[in-house]
Amino acid sequence: MNRMTKGLLLLAATTGASLMFLTPAKAATTSAKTPTNLTSQLEKVTANDEEKPITGNYGDVSYKIENQVVTLSGGTLKPNDNMFGLYAWNEYPEYGITKIIITGPLTIAGDAGKYLFGNMPKLTTIEGLSYLDTSQTTSMASMFSGDESLTSLDLSTLKTGNVIDMSGMFAGDSKLTSLKLTNWNTSKVNKMNDMFMEDIALPSLDVSGFNTSHVFTMENMFGGNVALTSLNLGNFDTRNVETMAGMFIADSALKWLNVSSFDTPTVEDVNGMFAGASSLKTLNLAKMDLSQVTKPSAMEGLFAETSSLSRLILGPKVHFATNIALGSPAGGTTGNWQAVNSEIGGTLSAPKGTVYSVANLIGHYGAAGVPVETYVPEKGMQDQSAITVKPELTLPIGGEFNPKDAFISAVTPEGRTTTNLDEAIADGLIITGSGFNPNTAGQHKVGFSFSGSDKVATTLVTINPNGGNSGGGNVTPTTLSPTPAPQPTPTPAPQPTPPTIPGYVTKKKAAVYALKAVYLYKNPTFKKNQRLVKYNKQKRVNRPMFVVIDYARSSNGTLHYKVRDVNHDRKSDGKIGYITANWKYVRGVYYQSVPKNKTITIISKKGVHAYRNKNLTGRVKSYKKGTHLTVKKLVKHNLTTRYLLSNGLFVTANKKLVIQGQY
Repeated sequence: MNRMTKGLLLLAATTGASLMFLTPAKAATTSAKTPTNLTSQLEKVTANDEEKPITGNYGDVSYKIENQVVTLSGGTLKPNDNMFGLYAWNEYPEYGITKIIITGPLTIAGDAGKYLFGNMPKLTTIEGLSYLDTSQTTSMASMFSGDESLTSLDLSTLKTGNVIDMSGMFAGDSKLTSLKLTNWNTSKVNKMNDMFMEDIALPSLDVSGFNTSHVFTMENMFGGNVALTSLNLGNFDTRNVETMAGMFIADSALKWLNVSSFDTPTVEDVNGMFAGASSLKTLNLAKMDLSQVTKPSAMEGLFAETSSLSRLILGPKVHFATNIALGSPAGGTTGNWQAVNSEIGGTLSAPKGTVYSVANLIGHYGAAGVPVETYVPEKGMQDQSAITVKPELTLPIGGEFNPKDAFISAVTPEGRTTTNLDEAIADGLIITGSGFNPNTAGQHKVGFSFSGSDKVATTLVTINPNGGNSGGGNVTPTTLSPTPAPQPTPTPAPQPTPPTIPGYVTKKKAAVYALKAVYLYKNPTFKKNQRLVKYNKQKRVNRPMFVVIDYARSSNGTLHYKVRDVNHDRKSDGKIGYITANWKYVRGVYYQSVPKNKTITIISKKGVHAYRNKNLTGRVKSYKKGTHLTVKKLVKHNLTTRYLLSNGLFVTANKKLVIQGQY
């Protein structure tokens, strides 16, 4: 393991939908080969001359490794130069490289950019980035991945017009707090999976200039960014994306996310897309197209643990699988969702549409075709919206009305302030009355309001035959000075939050089980030589089970569970160690919802008992494997759950013993 490159581990991870850099039970075992010119020199290094410089060259590019500093000359790095995966300077992390110095113009041709500066966990400084010529570069995959000590990068001068692969480019840069990617041309990029995965200290990210029209995978693209508080992806073209699995998984501090432009006619996998984004209050999926998501497993965790969600906008191309993990709306008192139905006078604070239990709302979207609708907690939510616009505008005949010229600011229904009209529209702002004929003199009222809100701001637009240049279109304020609408009190900009425990994580003292093969490790930083037990993938009823004792993070910030093995039929019973907390590998054992059809099936070979009390005392009867039971509701008992049956008895909600639906 000590001679294994983390860069190769990252590459292995891109083939699986995981927040980990490596699938927990499939650690790579093949070390990258060492370039010949480096091998001969390494053989000469002894305990007495460890400080001797290591030198060599790749074509006309020379390098020197001395005192934890890499010096690179100018020249051209060609595709075959990193044919073994990494370069001499990042092949061995034990070199402890802290600085890279580029001394002259350095061209990166073809896929030579892959892993170029990655796999150096102690790297803090790169001097001479302005010398890089990346105009011929086709791959930047994992280019800076695993650089756990880098705190800032300004890459705004890089030429990216020919880059095809940016997968894992910054993955695992756990101390990165500033990343500048302005002026990038990403029009040819088709892979962005894992691109910013687990950059756990990054508080903000501007990708507004990205052209994503050719990207087919965004899997785990922003996953595990637990300090990220807002993300504007309103410019993203997602029409060719096939997988968005885990795209925002475990982004637990993310309070605002603009995906309102996401049109996804080719997407096939959205499992875990928003899972664990436990601070999100609203999602606008009006354009989302899930028509090609045909496997229930590819949708199951779409909304898992989005516990703050209180406003959900769904469009006509949305459909839900019956096993989708949608929770109750935050702030509600009944656990039900309700359609606003503004057509009959419903508002966010006083909805008038149909009331849905979680299961019924999922069933309502069992097939596509439901018109765009906004859903809030039953009986409504607090509508904090306030919109400020110019009260009057004057246009010349033939002038063009642009809503941006009237808009000043808005407070969203959830209380977020913005001065950007596009952001407000992403949060559901609608504009009415703007389709008037500008070629005829007259006055027109243009309204601004959030969908479902009864709080409307109005701009009076005057088409003045005597005003301005008839061929112009410049918007000028009227000379009238009516009392302006009250200015909303600005909401302080959100402050970056330190890494926290994501919302999808199982609580301490609760039970989890492994869906796939996992290892129990001695320490939270997983290494092959510290594995204690391997747990193979098992059928549902035999899945290995653990009790969560505590949480811990690896040296690169990845969250893991500290657990006790409670598999009483194994020799490992009682062992204590660490396992992955990745939601796709380990989940809570107990159901947290009532099935859509209110039916469960007994799957335990030994059957289950039914009890008079929710603490499972007072046994009344037993049910055999295959028995179908009708559920009235789900009840909690300490850190477990039970199903209350229609006959008034209680049974366990343990997923190893019962399953939702009829089987």
